[in-house]
Amino acid sequence: IGGREAGRFRKEDRMKLFSVVFQDIYIPPFTVMENVSLCSEKDTDEGRVRDCLVKAGLWEEIAAKEAGIHTPMTRELTQGLVLSGGQQQKLLMARALYKDAPILILDEPMVGLDPKQIIEIRELIRGLGNKHTVILSSHILAEVREICDYILIISRGKLVAGDTPENLEHLLNGQNT
Repeated sequence: IGGREAGRFRKEDRMKLFSVVFQDIYIPPFTVMENVSLCSEKDTDEGRVRDCLVKAGLWEEIAAKEAGIHTPMTRELTQGLVLSGGQQQKLLMARALYKDAPILILDEPMVGLDPKQIIEIRELIRGLGNKHTVILSSHILAEVREICDYILIISRGKLVAGDTPENLEHLLNGQNT
C-alpha cells in the first residue's frame, strides 16, 4: 500500500483505507443519519451526512420526510422509512462517501437497479474516481466499460485479461463473464 507491505500497517489503519459497498444490503433500524455515518447522532456531522446524501442522489427523498435525516429506517414505526432497492444502494454509497476512505470497493453496485438509477450510479462512480481509487466488481462488462480506466477479467479464479476498455473492446461487446 503506497509502496509499503500491507502487513506493516496496523489493522485499524488498513481498515481506514477501505470503504466497501456490498451487493447484499442490510439497513439496520437506525436513523438515516446513523445509517450514513455508522455512528450515534451525537457523534455525526449532520452537514457532512447531507452532502453525502446529495452526492449519492438520495437527498430529495430524505428531505421530503418530516424528520429528514432523523427518520428511523424501519417498517415497525408508522413514520419509519423503507427504501427501494435503488435507494438502498444510494444510501450505501452515501455511507461510503461519509467514511471518505481513499479506496472504495463496490460489489455489483448496479444490480437490480432500473436504467435511470444505473445512469445515476455510473455518474456517481465516475465522479468518485477523481478523489478515490475505485475497485468495481461486475458480471456485466458493458455496464463498466464507460467508467473504468482499467479492467481485469477473471474467470474461475484466474486472470483472463487485463487492459484498458479500448484495448479490450473485442471482449466488451455485450459479453458477460
